[in-house]
This record gives sequence, structure tokens and C-alpha cells, in this order.
Amino acid sequence: MMKNNKILSLIEKVHFTNVQKYLLRTNWTKINTKREHIVLFYLENSTNERVAEILLPLSKDFADYTKTIYEAILTISEVENREAEQIINDLLLPPSDIIRFRVQNESENIKNGLIKLSDSFTLLDFAKKSLYVAACDFLNKTKETYYKRLYDKRVERFIDNCYLGQTERGSFIASIVCPFLNGIDSDEVSKMSLFNSEEELNNSITRSITQKYIKSVNKIKSIVEEDKYESFFTLKNDDHISLNFVESIVELADFDKDNIIEIIPSFSIFSNGVSDISKSVILTKDYIEPLKSIVKKHIPKYEVEKKYYFGKISSAATEPELEDREDVVLLFHYMQDTEATKAKVILSKEYFNEALNAMKHSYNVIITGKMKVNGKSKTFEYPEFKIIKPEKFFIED
Repeated sequence: MMKNNKILSLIEKVHFTNVQKYLLRTNWTKINTKREHIVLFYLENSTNERVAEILLPLSKDFADYTKTIYEAILTISEVENREAEQIINDLLLPPSDIIRFRVQNESENIKNGLIKLSDSFTLLDFAKKSLYVAACDFLNKTKETYYKRLYDKRVERFIDNCYLGQTERGSFIASIVCPFLNGIDSDEVSKMSLFNSEEELNNSITRSITQKYIKSVNKIKSIVEEDKYESFFTLKNDDHISLNFVESIVELADFDKDNIIEIIPSFSIFSNGVSDISKSVILTKDYIEPLKSIVKKHIPKYEVEKKYYFGKISSAATEPELEDREDVVLLFHYMQDTEATKAKVILSKEYFNEALNAMKHSYNVIITGKMKVNGKSKTFEYPEFKIIKPEKFFIED
């Protein structure tokens, strides 16, 4: 009863024009009825049989307005196999595109909409990165095959204006809500509203980025299915897909061995839909290994000029027997462009005890040398190594 009361209170805020736009955008057909101020919508299956009907009032003055809208939303909910609250949320949102990342898994927790806290952060981080790279691919006029430094102030503004939406029952879904923006070329970014024309909404940078994202995911999937991997490097202009995007999709789909990721776009009801894009894309593990091989084979290898890096060591490994030792391998954590990152450090064996000491006491260290970069992999080979103990931090006159 309390749930129904909550839904009914939300429905009072739903305008019939929004419901009408939603139905037209999702392939329902509208016909007039003999009754004034009410129309009929129906949905057909692949054999042109009617599978659902909705009566929709065209005025809030209609006697059973709330009840009729409620019944319409329940029908949509049943057809789409989604919670009624989620349909209402879509109808009440300001002009926004939504990209949903559904985690499919047989565990009871996932089925109940629960996910481990660490996994949720990982999923959101990879989802954010993939959306970030798609925006870079769209905005970057040079259409680079691989970005050595993934940063664009315009994309930062776009991402900063996105929101995390609600999850849904039956699985865990991370929803990224992307409001329609007037532009991202300056710090004065403003969101569009229902007062903007449909043409202005259609031309929003948001629609361009979300459309680019879903088209790129679809293209990657079709390339794997058709075994045409070299076509990645013949995609031109708006079809261009960077290796960074392929890498981000691999990370997203492979973040947990037991999970399957489904990417579901919901384009705003307040603008024209995108007819040539599939309703969802499921990334099973079958797609991951071929994509990994593409990334490994084609991401360029390069060296960063010699400089120093300040951070901490989280692990140190070498051969247990002294006579067998040649090198020490460290995992080094440091900051780069305000983001935490890590690199492998290879040192000669005499540094082993120093590395253990730094790790045991959580001392900061300075690594000075050239970094070798191969995609996400970063390595220092035999750099200068120095421990910075706390008592060393002082300012001399």
C-alpha cells in the first residue's frame, strides 16, 4: 500500500505529453478514439499482432487522469520488464540520455540488485572511462589511433555534469544520466530544459556523445562477430574508434570473471530517437579475448623522458634463494595528472632490503628514470631508487 501511494504521488507529476512522447519513441502506434480527449496506443509484435494497448488522456482535467496514467505505466512496465518506478523516473527526468550498465550474474545478491561495494566502484570507474573515451573520440578532430595522454577539458566538463541514476530490481544496474548541455567549450556550462526547442535538444553535444558511445560499442561487437579486426584502422571521421575505447570496453566487460555486462541506452523522450541503434548490447566473455589481442598488438610502445616520480611501494618480489637472485620487482604507486596510478619497477638485487624496509615502514620513495609505456602497462628498468624518511622533510634556511 505504501509503495502504491508513493507511485501515485509521483504519477500526479507526470504530464500526459511526456507519456505520449515516450510511447511514440518506443514504437507504439497512436490512433484516435470516439471519446473526446483520449487516444489509444497499441504495440505490435513481429507478426503484426497487437500485444498491448494503452488508453491515454490528453488533458489533466480528465476525470480518472491519475488512474489512467498509472495503468499506462503498469502496461509499459510489463512490456519492458522494468519496475514502474523506473518508468516514472524516466518520465520525470529533465532532458537527458541515460546509459545503463546491467550486471548479469546468477548470484542471489545480483538478482536482488546488490553488488559488492568494491565491485560497484570498479564498474562505475570503467563505465565512466568508456564514456570519457567515446567523448574524446567524438570531439578529437585528429582522430588519433591511441591517446598517450587521455585528457580533454571539454570532456571533463561533460562528465562533471553527468549523474548516477537509480538501480533496478532483478539485477544490478549502474545508470549514468547525461543531461542535455548547451555546450562544453567554456566553463559556463548550462543544462537544457523543456523550454528548449526539440531542434536545440537534438543538436545538444550530449546526444552526439551518447550516440557515438552506443554506435562504437555496436561496431566493436560486429567487428568481432564478422572477424574483421583490421577494419578498426580503416574507420574514418565519425566512425573512428580509438584503441583507448576498445581497451575501456575490455576493462568494463572483464572486470569480474562471473559477470556479463549489458549496455542499454535510453534516449530522451524530449528529442528525436536514434532509430539505427540497437536497444542493448550484451558483452559476453567470447568478445573479450579477441579485443585484448587487438589492444596488445596495436597499442604503441614508447618511453617517457627521464624524470622523477614520488610515491610508495606495495610489493617487492625476488628469488627466495640468495644465489638465484638477479633482480627485484616492485609495484610502485604514484600520482599522475591528479590520478592514482601504478608501475612495475625492476631494480638490481642489492636494493631488495631497502625496498622491504620502505614497504614495511610505508616510507615514500623517489624513482628517477625513463618510463616504458605499453598501453596500460608502465615499467621502470633499473632506475635510480631513493627512500625518503619522514625526518628528511624539512625546509632549510
